[in-house]
Amino acid sequence: PLMQATDDQIGAFMKFRGKTWPGEKQQVAHAAAEYKGFLYEERTMKWIDDHFRLRLPKLQYPYVDRHWNGWSSFWIETGEHIHNMFLSSVAVLFEHCINGLLLP
Repeated sequence: PLMQATDDQIGAFMKFRGKTWPGEKQQVAHAAAEYKGFLYEERTMKWIDDHFRLRLPKLQYPYVDRHWNGWSSFWIETGEHIHNMFLSSVAVLFEHCINGLLLP
């Protein structure tokens, strides 16, 4: 856990993530949540490729683990590509609402 990590461990993690550590653990927690999102995105994109392109049988979908801070950290704990997928889904939903309800 972050609160029990030594300064050397935190420094090594931040160096691994390519970020500087000004000494506050809030930045480290944010970097850890981003890394969790990165790992989830990697698993999901691999599953999408294996399932849709390679058609591999009996794959288990890599469901996201519970968000550390509930829905407030949803955006931090998802990767960039999944952000774009989410936003495009919202745009399509909005477009369908306009075209289906307001312009029949």
